[in-house]
Amino acid sequence: MARPQITDGKSWAFDAPVVACVFDDDGNAAFGLGDGTLRIARPCADDVETIEAHQGAMLALCTHPEAGFLSGGDDGRLVQSIAGEAPKELLSAKGRWIENVAASTETGLIACTAGKN
Repeated sequence: MARPQITDGKSWAFDAPVVACVFDDDGNAAFGLGDGTLRIARPCADDVETIEAHQGAMLALCTHPEAGFLSGGDDGRLVQSIAGEAPKELLSAKGRWIENVAASTETGLIACTAGKN
């Protein structure tokens, strides 16, 4: 698969601090923000898509093994976000922070921490 080429450097300014950033296999950059939003920047587009992923701060972000991105937040939710779609809650651990998220493209397994668990 040919990778899109970015010839000019890009820069974005957001209203909240960036807590994590990752790339997916299509070259899209995702930025997880402290206000709970996920911002997705496509290589050849000037605009950035905003997805309201969490009701509070986003704490962790990684690429989903099949499509989109996984994020954890201080709202106790593990969420899958795909550009152009509403976020999908995969886990709810009320009263616990989801601070770590990992996924394997080889096995499709997803792992996260919820508080001390």
